[in-house]
Amino acid sequence: MSEAREISPLLDWARFLAAGLVVANHLRVNSFFSFSETECSSATAKLLFFQITRLGIEAVLMFFVLSGFLVGGMAVKRAMIETFDLRNYGIDRITRIYVPLLPLLILTVANSIWLGFSFSWFEVFANAASLQGVIASPFSGNTALWSLSYEVWFYILCGATLAMVQLKNLKTKAIALALVLTSMLVFSKLELVYLFSWLIGLAAFFLPVKSAKKVSALGLILALSGVISMQLTSVSQQIDLSAVRVLDRRVAVLMLSAGLGLIVKVCAGKRQKVNSMRCWESVGRFLASFSYTLYLSHNPLMSAMMGVGLLNKHQKLDEYTFGLYLTHFFLLCCVSYVLYLLFESQTIKVRAYLESR
Repeated sequence: MSEAREISPLLDWARFLAAGLVVANHLRVNSFFSFSETECSSATAKLLFFQITRLGIEAVLMFFVLSGFLVGGMAVKRAMIETFDLRNYGIDRITRIYVPLLPLLILTVANSIWLGFSFSWFEVFANAASLQGVIASPFSGNTALWSLSYEVWFYILCGATLAMVQLKNLKTKAIALALVLTSMLVFSKLELVYLFSWLIGLAAFFLPVKSAKKVSALGLILALSGVISMQLTSVSQQIDLSAVRVLDRRVAVLMLSAGLGLIVKVCAGKRQKVNSMRCWESVGRFLASFSYTLYLSHNPLMSAMMGVGLLNKHQKLDEYTFGLYLTHFFLLCCVSYVLYLLFESQTIKVRAYLESR
């Protein structure tokens, strides 16, 4: 995380924006009825609101590209200069994922028991092993967990590949090869195109940029085209999209990923040049600090809010219901920040303990 900030504070804002869009999507689904069933005095405002809060999958792609850029790019860079340490890489990745994840899985189990949701202990352990989407579904309806299995196996595949190439110990090479083969087996059950999204982020790390304006323009064009294509190839119960089914969704995913990769690369080269911008840098760092916890916890928190009657669906989009929507979004952020202080903020301490052992 500290190395990410050294690259550019703009990437902190990108991390929170991605998490925020996912939360906005899931909160809107639980706060309002479908597009055709929701009334609004302004057709334009209604269209903008529903369209912006429909970008959940596109936001997850931003996570994948950022992860490939920051984690994959830095790991490969270290391997190229022969400073890659598999032990440190493993500890960093395990603590990054599991220090927030395990407590939140336990809280989700408690939440499910309290609300009377049926659940399977097999699903709990499958999600803890990051095998949701492979042998089980995301636990207790927490659909945000689907992307976490991808992230974990991105890390495993990257670390194992670098270990297999760089390390000389035959036993370690054999273990690394087994992990690479296991990763490929996992991705045969998942959507392989998302692995290429992560690899695009990794490749963007090494992309030479001679003209930031030209790269930015190309990135924006590709990203916008990718968003439009993904929206046209998504599932909709409100609009008949049969006329555009000739479009391949995987092409849309790759197009958006390529655009995001170029944008991230340009943003990574941006530095704060004036003191007045340091406030925005601090705000971005603060928001990004708990973005992972926000992503993990918002669905169970919304379930709890619905359980106590705090969150209900509305058939009308107006000043009151929109204000209520923003209030709920702010409340989710506040509770997620408390959970961050309890768990995710302890990552460095847990990491130091594991390294000392």
